[in-house]
Amino acid sequence: MRPAARGFILLEALVVIFILLLVALAAYFSLAAFRNRQVLNSGAEEVLALLHDARVRTLAARSNDQYGVNFQADRLVLFQGASYPGTTLEETRLSPLLEISNISLAGGGGSAVFKRLSGSTDNFGTVTVNLKSNPAEQAVIRIYSTGLAGVE
Repeated sequence: MRPAARGFILLEALVVIFILLLVALAAYFSLAAFRNRQVLNSGAEEVLALLHDARVRTLAARSNDQYGVNFQADRLVLFQGASYPGTTLEETRLSPLLEISNISLAGGGGSAVFKRLSGSTDNFGTVTVNLKSNPAEQAVIRIYSTGLAGVE
């Protein structure tokens, strides 16, 4: 009877190990999905913050000039001037997990430039930030003609 009891104990141990493995895998994938959502939200906030900064600089009439943001696949460039390339003031690289996949601004091009006195822009439209590993996971930033921006 003793050998049968040992086999039963081994079988129980294998079942427990298998269940623990399943729980660990579920936790890993849940945390990975959470991290991806956080990275995406953070990237969208970076875009919004830089757009806001460019608009505020323009309204404050710093250097009596206009400011704008140029969108590239892996970075954002804050510049001074009526068009890009102007004077580069700040370059922000996106997380390596993110990319800007779609830039759809009025007038074409990849920059939003703000007008002095009003803070409005002729380059309104959308900019899409997505996860490289899953392009369906995305944040669409809408830039309104008033110069304000938000995430859709």
